[in-house]
Parts: sequence; C-alpha cells; structure tokens
Amino acid sequence: MGPIRLATDRIRRWQMVHDMLLMLTALVLVIGPATTGLADEPASERAADDQAQAAASTGVAPDDAETTPEEADEAEEAAPSPWSGKAGLSLLATSGNTDTTSFGVEVELMREPEPWGLETGVSFSRAEQDGATTAERLHGYARGERSLGRRWGLLAGLSAEQDEFAGFDLRSIAEVGMRLKALTGDVHLLSIDGGLTWTREDLSNGPAEDSLGAFASMSYTWKLSTTSSFRERLELLPSFERSDDWRITSETSVQADLNQHLALKVGYRLRYDNLPVPGFETTDTTTTASVVLAF
Repeated sequence: MGPIRLATDRIRRWQMVHDMLLMLTALVLVIGPATTGLADEPASERAADDQAQAAASTGVAPDDAETTPEEADEAEEAAPSPWSGKAGLSLLATSGNTDTTSFGVEVELMREPEPWGLETGVSFSRAEQDGATTAERLHGYARGERSLGRRWGLLAGLSAEQDEFAGFDLRSIAEVGMRLKALTGDVHLLSIDGGLTWTREDLSNGPAEDSLGAFASMSYTWKLSTTSSFRERLELLPSFERSDDWRITSETSVQADLNQHLALKVGYRLRYDNLPVPGFETTDTTTTASVVLAF
C-alpha cells in the first residue's frame, strides 16, 4: 500500500497545482481585458488621436481618407500578435560500458502585456544510468503581468516544482511584485523583478514547511545578430524565517536560429540552495543542447 499511497498523494498535489495555474490563467485572460481602461488608453482612442493628428498636418479630414479592402487586410496582417511560444527538446544517450540516457522537454507560452500579459511554462528532465534513475525534475509556472506604462508593471504568479533528488516531493511558490524594464532597445533587453513570496515545501523525509520570503530577479537578452542571441536569467529567493535560508538560480543560454521557426540552443542552469534538505547537496547543475521550435 505504500507505493500506491505515495502515487495517490503525488497525483493529488499536482492536481491542486494544476487547478491553481488554471485559475490564474483564467484571471488574466477573462478579468484582465475587462479592466484595460484603468491605466492605458484604449487602442481605438489612440488610433483616433493619431488619425486626427495626421489629418491636421495634411489638411484632409479622416472621413475623406479612403481605405481599400486590400490595404485593410495588409494592415491587419502587419500587426504582430501579442502571443508567442516555443518548445524545446533535448536527448542524449550512450551505450557500452555504461548505459546512460538524458531527456528534457520545455514548453513556454507568452502574451505581451497590452496591458495584460501572461507567462506560462512547463519543463521536465530525467536522467538514467544503467537502468536506474539518477535525476528527475518537473517544474511548472504561470505569471500574470499588468502593465503600468512602457517600463513598469505589476506581477502575480504561481509555480510548482517536484524534485525528489533535491529532497522535496513538491515545492510551491506564490508571488506578487513589480517589474521594471530597464532596457528596451533593439540589441539589449533588461528587466528587473522584485516582490514577496509564500513558499510551501513538502519534504521527502519530513513534515511540510511554510515560509514568507522575497524574490529578486534579472532577465537580460543580448541580440548578437539577427539570427543569434545570448540570454541570462538570475534569481534570488531569500527567506524571512532564517537569514541563512536562501536560494539562487542562474540560467545562461545561447541560441542560433536556423530559420523562422527552428533554432539550436545551448544552455547551462545552476541551482544553489544555501540551506538544503539534510542529506542533500547544495548545488545542482544542468547542461543542455536542444532543438527549439518557435510558434
């Protein structure tokens, strides 16, 4: 009954996380558009203002300017979609004196904050050696953003992670905070996030623990050329319960586009836990080479 009960508990926990992610997504997509007029001028009003300014400079009234159906179709096709996504797949297998297998998959879906945005993603990685599992991690997140202008925004999100090889069956984090887009150029992009977190950890060899903390993160993108880019994401998660309880995650990657939809990506992830679960290491690293599909 032990394995059956353990499997049942895992299914119940992930079902709870799944429901929370769905609720957050619904909040952003359903409630968000209904309140778009709180801080940003509606697109229709901005278009009307632009049209009026153009008419004042040319002396032609807006009603006198004729737009052909072909021009309307071209304008609609030229407008970029606020939605984007990508999926990555990595696989490594060796055989001989030692049989090893490493597999990873990652899917992300994003919506630009106009003024409501959404970031969601799921990643899974697994490694085996001689038929025995040596690493396995499942992580999912959803984060909503409410733009307050060109540079500032409000954030709210949920994330969940399962990694028995790090000592916990489930780690869930709820967060609220703000975002500053410090760099918004064509070559360099930099955003800085910060706020409060509530963390719950269901330990593999102990009781569940809850803690109040904070988060501070930095996301940087350097567009090396029209077909290649460098990305770095650094996140600090300190706990208010103990001064020595803090975690750092660093994700570094270089991506080269093969065409409009396919790319090759090499990444390195470092996770450091200054106060790990007793009996486990402080540092985990992952190196990946993957094929990425953009959609």
